[in-house]
Amino acid sequence: MPGVAAGHNERIGWGFTICGADQEDLYLETLNPGDPKLYKTRNGWAPMREEHETIRVRGAPDVPVVLHFTNHGPVVWGDGKRALALRWIGAEPGTAGYLGSLTLDRAHNWQEFERAMPHWRVPSENIEYADRDGNIGEHSTGLGPLR
Repeated sequence: MPGVAAGHNERIGWGFTICGADQEDLYLETLNPGDPKLYKTRNGWAPMREEHETIRVRGAPDVPVVLHFTNHGPVVWGDGKRALALRWIGAEPGTAGYLGSLTLDRAHNWQEFERAMPHWRVPSENIEYADRDGNIGEHSTGLGPLR
């Protein structure tokens, strides 16, 4: 990760514990009985996006796999009639985990620490703060899905 997730700079130190905010949802998708590569949307049937990948296994033949995606995210299970798609807040644009740490690394006091917190979007964390002047604090941060 390009940045210090938990550590210190010349003025402040920080660490974290998981605050456990729910950042994932599973969506039960209805598949088309005549073509299970189509799933039901508000606007009718839509094709799942497919990605072809190869899993390399040491000492064994490569394993080709086809990954399926709906507008909610990757399909993690299916039975030909239904599929579960995983939507994760960390897959949304602008939520790369290192963005928060890059901003936090530059903070030198509590006010700058607080301004860095909105940039920490995933994972959700309780971020503890201490500085050379003896101040301590905590901020719970992270995005949650709109439901």
